[in-house]
Amino acid sequence: MNLGELQSGFRDWLLDGDDQFAAQLGSGARAGLDVYRNNYRSQLRTCLEVAYPMTLEWIGWTRFEAAVADHIDSVTPRSWTLDAYPADFPATLKRQLPDAPECHELAEFEWALSEAFVSGDEPGISMEGCEGIDWDAARLNLAPSFKILHQDTNATDIWSAIKHDRPIPSADTSETSRTILVWRSDEVCQFRRAEPLEGKALEMLSSGARFGEVCDTVCAALTPDVAIESLGKWLGQWFSDGCIVGTDTA
Repeated sequence: MNLGELQSGFRDWLLDGDDQFAAQLGSGARAGLDVYRNNYRSQLRTCLEVAYPMTLEWIGWTRFEAAVADHIDSVTPRSWTLDAYPADFPATLKRQLPDAPECHELAEFEWALSEAFVSGDEPGISMEGCEGIDWDAARLNLAPSFKILHQDTNATDIWSAIKHDRPIPSADTSETSRTILVWRSDEVCQFRRAEPLEGKALEMLSSGARFGEVCDTVCAALTPDVAIESLGKWLGQWFSDGCIVGTDTA
């Protein structure tokens, strides 16, 4: 066995505990290999537990640990840092608990908050600083931390109740397509629920659409008076929330 084969075999051993590899190293190797594999899995387990405390609180140790074991078996680390490993855990929960969608949506929300906290830092600008701008041609640059989630449960309500030690509501799937905005302002993660059309407007902005194009889309969906009122309210809210970090007309 050359060095490459040894490294490849050891990697596979960490993932699946292959008995054939252990046997190739001799009868005395198994105990030491078990220590390495246990340490590997323990680090990944701890990583997931730290990343999803509210999800763990909601679903309980038994189901959480089962999902963690499944995740470690099926998803290998792909980044140089373990900080990135929890990113795919919501997908594992969705597969493991298909009849409890609030579980993976709660994890999805927790991960969005974590990403917002460590994202690039650009301060929001004020609307007063945009005097004289050509609004039809302007592109509004959203904060690097800004993210839009589309959820079908009250996962954010569950998170808030656990976070602030309030009575925890039951899972609610009666209302679909909830639009949740997540961002960071002044080193604090923020979130709020938005109207679906506001979410669509923000998705257009994040894709590089000009504000005039956004206005056209909103005006096509609402009556003129309601569209103008909504756009004015949303625009003021975006600046107030610190979600707009720059503008350009290029």
